[in-house]
Amino acid sequence: MFKLFLQLKLFCFQLLLIPGTRFRWHFLLMETTGLVSASDSFTTAYFEGQDTLVTVAMRGTIREPINLLNLQIHGLHCYRSVEVPLYLALQLFETQQATISMPEWLKLDRTRAYISNEMESPGLQELQPHFFEVSRRLLIVFREHPDEHASADLSGGATLLAIEFNLNHLFDIRRQKLRDIIDAAIGNRRAPNLTNATKFELIGLDAYKQFSDSFSEIHQLSLYDSAGTA
Repeated sequence: MFKLFLQLKLFCFQLLLIPGTRFRWHFLLMETTGLVSASDSFTTAYFEGQDTLVTVAMRGTIREPINLLNLQIHGLHCYRSVEVPLYLALQLFETQQATISMPEWLKLDRTRAYISNEMESPGLQELQPHFFEVSRRLLIVFREHPDEHASADLSGGATLLAIEFNLNHLFDIRRQKLRDIIDAAIGNRRAPNLTNATKFELIGLDAYKQFSDSFSEIHQLSLYDSAGTA
Protein backbone atom coordinates (compact mmCIF):
# COMPACT_ATOMS: atom_id res chain seq x y z
CA MET A 1 0.00 0.00 0.00
CA PHE A 2 2.85 2.36 0.85
CA LYS A 3 4.49 1.55 -2.49
CA LEU A 4 1.29 2.45 -4.33
CA PHE A 5 1.09 5.70 -2.35
CA LEU A 6 4.64 6.61 -3.44
CA GLN A 7 3.81 5.79 -7.07
CA LEU A 8 0.77 8.07 -6.96
CA LYS A 9 2.79 10.90 -5.43
CA LEU A 10 5.52 10.49 -8.05
CA PHE A 11 2.91 10.52 -10.79
CA CYS A 12 1.41 13.76 -9.45
CA PHE A 13 4.87 15.32 -9.46
CA GLN A 14 5.47 14.19 -13.06
CA LEU A 15 2.21 15.83 -14.14
CA LEU A 16 3.36 19.12 -12.68
CA LEU A 17 6.40 18.95 -14.97
CA ILE A 18 4.32 18.65 -18.16
CA PRO A 19 5.33 21.57 -20.44
CA GLY A 20 2.81 23.87 -22.04
CA THR A 21 3.38 22.60 -25.57
CA ARG A 22 0.73 20.39 -27.12
CA PHE A 23 1.14 16.65 -26.72
CA ARG A 24 1.35 14.60 -29.91
CA TRP A 25 1.51 10.83 -30.15
CA HIS A 26 3.79 9.40 -32.86
CA PHE A 27 3.48 5.84 -34.06
CA LEU A 28 5.23 3.72 -36.65
CA LEU A 29 2.28 2.39 -38.59
CA MET A 30 3.91 -0.86 -39.69
CA GLU A 31 4.86 -1.65 -36.10
CA THR A 32 1.80 -0.61 -34.12
CA THR A 33 -1.24 -0.33 -36.37
CA GLY A 34 -1.14 -3.20 -38.83
CA LEU A 35 -3.47 -1.15 -41.01
CA VAL A 36 -1.05 -0.58 -43.89
CA SER A 37 1.38 -2.76 -45.76
CA ALA A 38 5.06 -2.16 -46.39
CA SER A 39 4.22 -1.21 -50.00
CA ASP A 40 2.56 2.01 -48.91
CA SER A 41 4.74 5.07 -49.23
CA PHE A 42 3.95 6.54 -45.82
CA THR A 43 5.27 4.99 -42.62
CA THR A 44 4.35 7.41 -39.86
CA ALA A 45 1.29 9.26 -38.60
CA TYR A 46 0.44 11.25 -35.52
CA PHE A 47 -2.63 12.09 -33.57
CA GLU A 48 -3.30 14.52 -30.77
CA GLY A 49 -4.04 12.43 -27.71
CA GLN A 50 -5.88 15.13 -25.81
CA ASP A 51 -8.62 15.16 -28.45
CA THR A 52 -9.81 11.72 -27.37
CA LEU A 53 -11.35 11.04 -23.96
CA VAL A 54 -11.52 7.49 -22.63
CA THR A 55 -12.94 6.09 -19.40
CA VAL A 56 -10.64 4.71 -16.70
CA ALA A 57 -11.52 2.85 -13.50
CA MET A 58 -9.15 3.98 -10.78
CA ARG A 59 -7.26 1.50 -8.58
CA GLY A 60 -5.72 4.22 -6.44
CA THR A 61 -6.48 7.79 -5.38
CA ILE A 62 -4.89 11.07 -6.48
CA ARG A 63 -6.40 13.81 -4.33
CA GLU A 64 -4.51 16.79 -5.74
CA PRO A 65 -6.00 18.61 -8.76
CA ILE A 66 -4.33 17.65 -12.04
CA ASN A 67 -3.77 20.52 -14.46
CA LEU A 68 -3.49 19.16 -17.98
CA LEU A 69 -3.07 20.99 -21.27
CA ASN A 70 -6.72 21.87 -21.81
CA LEU A 71 -8.42 20.24 -18.85
CA GLN A 72 -8.34 20.31 -15.05
CA ILE A 73 -9.20 17.14 -13.13
CA HIS A 74 -10.15 17.65 -9.48
CA GLY A 75 -8.64 14.47 -8.14
CA LEU A 76 -9.01 10.81 -9.11
CA HIS A 77 -10.60 8.49 -6.57
CA CYS A 78 -10.17 4.76 -6.09
CA TYR A 79 -12.91 2.50 -7.51
CA ARG A 80 -14.47 5.37 -9.45
CA SER A 81 -14.69 5.76 -13.21
CA VAL A 82 -13.79 9.01 -14.91
CA GLU A 83 -13.11 10.29 -18.42
CA VAL A 84 -9.53 11.41 -19.02
CA PRO A 85 -7.42 12.14 -22.12
CA LEU A 86 -5.84 9.11 -23.72
CA TYR A 87 -2.27 10.06 -22.83
CA LEU A 88 -3.20 10.24 -19.14
CA ALA A 89 -5.15 6.98 -19.34
CA LEU A 90 -2.13 5.20 -20.80
CA GLN A 91 0.11 6.56 -18.06
CA LEU A 92 -2.32 5.44 -15.36
CA PHE A 93 -2.62 2.01 -16.96
CA GLU A 94 1.12 1.50 -17.38
CA THR A 95 1.73 2.39 -13.73
CA GLN A 96 -1.08 0.03 -12.65
CA GLN A 97 -3.11 2.85 -11.15
CA ALA A 98 -6.15 2.35 -13.39
CA THR A 99 -7.74 0.13 -15.98
CA ILE A 100 -9.08 1.45 -19.29
CA SER A 101 -12.66 0.66 -20.26
CA MET A 102 -13.50 -0.27 -23.83
CA PRO A 103 -15.38 2.63 -25.48
CA GLU A 104 -18.84 1.89 -26.82
CA TRP A 105 -17.71 2.92 -30.30
CA LEU A 106 -15.05 0.20 -30.32
CA LYS A 107 -17.18 -2.75 -29.22
CA LEU A 108 -17.69 -5.68 -31.58
CA ASP A 109 -21.32 -4.92 -32.48
CA ARG A 110 -20.43 -1.32 -33.30
CA THR A 111 -17.56 -2.30 -35.58
CA ARG A 112 -19.92 -4.64 -37.43
CA ALA A 113 -22.39 -1.78 -37.82
CA TYR A 114 -19.63 0.50 -39.19
CA ILE A 115 -18.90 -2.02 -41.94
CA SER A 116 -22.58 -2.45 -42.81
CA ASN A 117 -23.15 1.31 -42.96
CA GLU A 118 -20.00 1.89 -45.00
CA MET A 119 -21.00 -0.69 -47.60
CA GLU A 120 -24.51 0.75 -47.94
CA SER A 121 -23.50 4.41 -48.21
CA PRO A 122 -21.86 5.90 -51.33
CA GLY A 123 -19.99 8.43 -49.22
CA LEU A 124 -17.84 8.07 -46.13
CA GLN A 125 -19.62 7.75 -42.80
CA GLU A 126 -18.48 9.97 -39.95
CA LEU A 127 -16.05 8.38 -37.48
CA GLN A 128 -14.17 9.55 -34.41
CA PRO A 129 -11.52 12.11 -35.53
CA HIS A 130 -8.68 9.70 -34.64
CA PHE A 131 -10.67 6.50 -34.92
CA PHE A 132 -8.06 4.16 -36.39
CA GLU A 133 -5.09 5.35 -34.35
CA VAL A 134 -6.94 5.37 -31.03
CA SER A 135 -8.66 2.02 -31.59
CA ARG A 136 -5.40 0.32 -32.47
CA ARG A 137 -3.65 1.73 -29.41
CA LEU A 138 -6.49 0.63 -27.15
CA LEU A 139 -6.48 -2.89 -28.59
CA ILE A 140 -2.83 -3.20 -27.61
CA VAL A 141 -3.84 -2.33 -24.04
CA PHE A 142 -6.82 -4.68 -23.99
CA ARG A 143 -4.72 -7.63 -25.17
CA GLU A 144 -2.86 -7.57 -21.86
CA HIS A 145 -6.05 -8.73 -20.08
CA PRO A 146 -8.19 -10.29 -22.83
CA ASP A 147 -10.51 -12.21 -20.49
CA GLU A 148 -12.07 -8.92 -19.39
CA HIS A 149 -13.64 -8.60 -22.85
CA ALA A 150 -15.26 -12.03 -23.16
CA SER A 151 -18.86 -12.19 -24.38
CA ALA A 152 -21.58 -14.83 -24.16
CA ASP A 153 -20.40 -16.59 -27.33
CA LEU A 154 -16.75 -15.52 -27.68
CA SER A 155 -13.69 -15.56 -25.46
CA GLY A 156 -11.98 -12.26 -24.76
CA GLY A 157 -9.13 -13.06 -27.14
CA ALA A 158 -11.54 -14.04 -29.91
CA THR A 159 -13.56 -10.86 -29.36
CA LEU A 160 -10.47 -8.68 -29.71
CA LEU A 161 -9.38 -10.54 -32.85
CA ALA A 162 -12.84 -10.04 -34.36
CA ILE A 163 -12.71 -6.31 -33.57
CA GLU A 164 -9.27 -6.06 -35.17
CA PHE A 165 -10.48 -7.90 -38.27
CA ASN A 166 -13.45 -5.53 -38.56
CA LEU A 167 -11.19 -2.49 -38.21
CA ASN A 168 -8.91 -3.73 -40.97
CA HIS A 169 -11.92 -4.48 -43.20
CA LEU A 170 -13.43 -1.06 -42.52
CA PHE A 171 -10.13 0.64 -43.30
CA ASP A 172 -9.83 -1.21 -46.62
CA ILE A 173 -13.39 -0.31 -47.63
CA ARG A 174 -12.87 3.37 -46.84
CA ARG A 175 -9.47 3.51 -48.53
CA GLN A 176 -10.95 2.12 -51.74
CA LYS A 177 -13.80 4.63 -51.50
CA LEU A 178 -11.31 7.47 -51.21
CA ARG A 179 -9.42 6.24 -54.25
CA ASP A 180 -12.66 6.01 -56.23
CA ILE A 181 -13.59 9.54 -55.14
CA ILE A 182 -10.20 10.83 -56.28
CA ASP A 183 -10.39 8.99 -59.61
CA ALA A 184 -13.81 10.50 -60.29
CA ALA A 185 -12.59 13.97 -59.35
CA ILE A 186 -9.58 13.66 -61.65
CA GLY A 187 -11.79 12.49 -64.52
CA ASN A 188 -14.19 15.40 -64.03
CA ARG A 189 -11.45 17.96 -63.32
CA ARG A 190 -12.95 18.98 -59.99
CA ALA A 191 -11.95 18.91 -56.36
CA PRO A 192 -12.73 15.63 -54.55
CA ASN A 193 -15.34 15.58 -51.79
CA LEU A 194 -13.37 14.35 -48.78
CA THR A 195 -16.08 14.93 -46.17
CA ASN A 196 -15.69 12.60 -43.17
CA ALA A 197 -12.21 11.41 -44.19
CA THR A 198 -10.03 11.19 -41.08
CA LYS A 199 -6.58 12.74 -40.83
CA PHE A 200 -5.08 9.26 -40.81
CA GLU A 201 -6.78 8.48 -44.12
CA LEU A 202 -5.85 11.84 -45.65
CA ILE A 203 -2.18 11.14 -44.95
CA GLY A 204 -2.64 7.90 -46.87
CA LEU A 205 -3.77 9.86 -49.92
CA ASP A 206 -0.23 11.18 -50.29
CA ALA A 207 0.75 7.70 -51.41
CA TYR A 208 -2.12 7.30 -53.85
CA LYS A 209 -1.73 10.68 -55.53
CA GLN A 210 1.51 9.45 -57.10
CA PHE A 211 -0.59 7.45 -59.57
CA SER A 212 -1.67 10.59 -61.42
CA ASP A 213 0.21 13.76 -62.27
CA SER A 214 -3.10 15.54 -62.70
CA PHE A 215 -3.90 14.91 -59.04
CA SER A 216 -1.32 17.53 -58.10
CA GLU A 217 -3.53 20.47 -59.05
CA ILE A 218 -6.58 19.10 -57.22
CA HIS A 219 -4.41 18.23 -54.24
CA GLN A 220 -3.21 21.80 -53.94
CA LEU A 221 -6.72 23.23 -54.21
CA SER A 222 -8.65 21.03 -51.85
CA LEU A 223 -6.84 18.23 -50.07
CA TYR A 224 -4.95 20.33 -47.55
CA ASP A 225 -8.02 22.46 -46.90
CA SER A 226 -10.01 19.31 -46.18
CA ALA A 227 -7.26 17.99 -43.93
CA GLY A 228 -7.36 21.21 -41.96
CA THR A 229 -11.08 20.90 -41.33
CA ALA A 230 -11.33 17.13 -40.82
